[in-house]
Amino acid sequence: MTAALYAKVGDLSLLTLPDKIKYKYTLLKITKGEVQFWADEVGDAIPMKCRSQSKAEEAEDEQLQSAGAVSPGEMAMVKHFLSTVCPQETYHKLEIDQFYEQKKQIRHKEQIHKDDPNTEEAKMALSCLRLLAEEVDQQSDLVSYARSNLVEHLSAVNLSLVQVDYKTTFGPYLVSLFSIDSSIDTLLNNNGLSGPSPDERRRVCQLLFNDASMDIILQWLNDEAVILNVNDEARGWITGPVRTEGRRALLMPAAMRMARHLVHEQHFVPFIKHASEFLPGFLDKVSCLFSSS
Repeated sequence: MTAALYAKVGDLSLLTLPDKIKYKYTLLKITKGEVQFWADEVGDAIPMKCRSQSKAEEAEDEQLQSAGAVSPGEMAMVKHFLSTVCPQETYHKLEIDQFYEQKKQIRHKEQIHKDDPNTEEAKMALSCLRLLAEEVDQQSDLVSYARSNLVEHLSAVNLSLVQVDYKTTFGPYLVSLFSIDSSIDTLLNNNGLSGPSPDERRRVCQLLFNDASMDIILQWLNDEAVILNVNDEARGWITGPVRTEGRRALLMPAAMRMARHLVHEQHFVPFIKHASEFLPGFLDKVSCLFSSS
């Protein structure tokens, strides 16, 4: 959480995260490492906004929510009536004008919503993809979290409940992660000595060679809305090799990138160990796929 806040604002606070929440965000508390409301009633009182709604449904909901609001025309009508009927002294005594101004301010306040669980998972998945696919300087623990939890968040999303316009944001990142050299390097941590431990490197390899994990990625890439905004080259890769060869085509760019690193470029000792696990693992996976087909 501290790293996430640092990545968001770019400055480290002099206060620890628990102290900042205690003194600055008084509605929140930290319990066993999780940020929660002091009282469950606070969270229950915040209305839920479901991203799975269509824009027409969202507009209808907004109309229903604003149905009880007082319009400027209604305010003007009542104000005119009272100023005409009431004596001026009584009118000012009742502070009618101040009351109208308060109603205006309430009307213009932005309403706060919380996401439904499906949208929460989709947002987490998209954040993980951005951390891995974008060439930005991020805290290593955030990137580490993204490597380890991307598939978990993707698997928790019900694609049928996600709006089409939101789905389209995933496609370019997914394509980049499995086909662009810089993103593959981030995913596999091929960029230097710093980063995950050998155990974490091994877990990343195991994740990529896990059939269920790769099937989740393929499920997303098989959704036409997800790949709506990818370029023609990426679309050809998805609709061609990826959809016909499946996991083999999905992992091939990563294997080729790893092989080029190993043969043609200078590298560090941990990378040799990493490559010696990844490349045989890929070849073993490919041979299994061919033998089962």
